[in-house]
Amino acid sequence: MHHDIYTRYVNREVHEPEDFEDEIFEAIMRLSESCRENILRLDTELCENDPDADERCGVYDLRYEVFAMAIPGCGSHRLIVSLDHQAATGAAKQPGAMMHGPIPQGANLAACCQAARKLVRKHRGLINPAWES
Repeated sequence: MHHDIYTRYVNREVHEPEDFEDEIFEAIMRLSESCRENILRLDTELCENDPDADERCGVYDLRYEVFAMAIPGCGSHRLIVSLDHQAATGAAKQPGAMMHGPIPQGANLAACCQAARKLVRKHRGLINPAWES
């Protein structure tokens, strides 16, 4: 995460999608210890920073920005995160952050983003959303 080019947030909450917490927890627990530990570190980083722009997949309905974040020390998976820009709160207008869980590292970022899109759409309950890369 680029701490120097993004707005720093103060204790932004990172949520998991309602009704999918167990699914996400189980997916994380199936990963190696290194992957699990580094997902926790990313979760902490998301409280203060946005993901890197080069990990951005696109945006649904000009609202939900989707990222497939590299997990340090975990080459097998990426962490899927979405930011809700319409739910920006606080003086710093912190966009709401949601952690959707890990997905297998695809052949490239485009493959990861395709899987990320499906996961975010499911977790956020989006029906026929507009997608922009």
